[in-house]
Amino acid sequence: MSEHRQSFQLGPMTGSITTRRKKPGGRGAGCLGFLIGMAFFGVFLVAGSAVLWMGFFGPLWNLVQAQSWSTVPCTILSSEVANVGKTHRIAISYEYDFNGQKHEGNRYSFMTGGTAGFDGKAKVVAEYPVGEQRQCYVNPDAPSESVLSREFQLEMLWGLLGIPFFLVGFFGLLFNLLGFRKSRRAASLETASYDDETPQERMAAEVIMDGGEFSDESLESDQGPIELKPDSSRIAVFIGLLLFSLVWNGIVFGIIATILPEFIRGKWEWVPAIVLGGFACIGILLLIGLFHQFLGLFNPLPILRLNRSLLPLGSKVQLNWQFQGAAHSVKSLKIQLKGLERVTYRQGTSTSTQEHVFHDETVLETYEPTEIEQGTTEITIPGDSMHTLNSLNNKILWRLDVQGSIRFWPDVTAQFPIRVVPHE
Repeated sequence: MSEHRQSFQLGPMTGSITTRRKKPGGRGAGCLGFLIGMAFFGVFLVAGSAVLWMGFFGPLWNLVQAQSWSTVPCTILSSEVANVGKTHRIAISYEYDFNGQKHEGNRYSFMTGGTAGFDGKAKVVAEYPVGEQRQCYVNPDAPSESVLSREFQLEMLWGLLGIPFFLVGFFGLLFNLLGFRKSRRAASLETASYDDETPQERMAAEVIMDGGEFSDESLESDQGPIELKPDSSRIAVFIGLLLFSLVWNGIVFGIIATILPEFIRGKWEWVPAIVLGGFACIGILLLIGLFHQFLGLFNPLPILRLNRSLLPLGSKVQLNWQFQGAAHSVKSLKIQLKGLERVTYRQGTSTSTQEHVFHDETVLETYEPTEIEQGTTEITIPGDSMHTLNSLNNKILWRLDVQGSIRFWPDVTAQFPIRVVPHE
């Protein structure tokens, strides 16, 4: 895939942008890469789903169903802690009578396989001595199905370790499929007449395909003042981080709580300890980031206004700023005008995006409290640059970055996208 810098003019639009010329062929290689990606992420999805079902959702489903099973007296035939490799499980067999027929069962709970920790299981086994009579729960529709305990087992939380594998597989398959569809769409745009078109014609077709970045109707919109909106909400970021932290730490520290007594007694293994320790460190970092984001919710809110909604290349625009909240806590204020180019490269189903800043100008930097609280300045949009563009593989983005420094507290940071149009 080759790349070159192309200057062009489309109607009133002038400027420079990186265009990409895709080499012919490669469709078979793209399909092969797609299939390999589907197989690779499919393994993660299947493995994660299996762990989740066998370790958590399957036992939980059986547990819910067993709440309506019949309570029947039973006699303990054998009771011991069985070794499964380096793990242990409760092995109890029992005999019971249901509707005049004798049955034998060997299921203590709906958990299958073994887990670390011997003492806790030994304590359970001690409660079921051989020859004693206890009660079990029998499925009336299938009397051969029975269980001694229909309570929630903390060991079931181990099954939630399949979540990372499931998420990697699910989102990997999703992005692989979307990337393949997007690459096929891009390939369909490069018709047999590609080599007969000029770079200007190809760029024009791409802009038109995306709906026309600057139609006559859009350029005739209101020229009056506009209040800019930040590209992200502080509350939305906090809520998203909060939910993720709760899920992650609830799973990780719930599992740690079940095996911590065994660890304290010195009965622990390296592999579970290292895995859970790594997960716990991530959870702690999430909590630190959550606390930092929470403190940032109380920061003063920057409000930016421009005296016109359309910003042509080479024009001058008046910027007004003010803080909503405790502006006196901000000790310094910096506002930058930035222009960024984002280029997407594709090779088969592989997609990569590169971004670089082609314009970075400080339009305001002050330490004066009165100027920080509110003020007005003039911004000049560079006339020899490129207007906003949102095409298939190339994006030109303009924004105003606000940075406010607060001592011993999270700083004020916000990004406000702006729309730069061609020359007037």
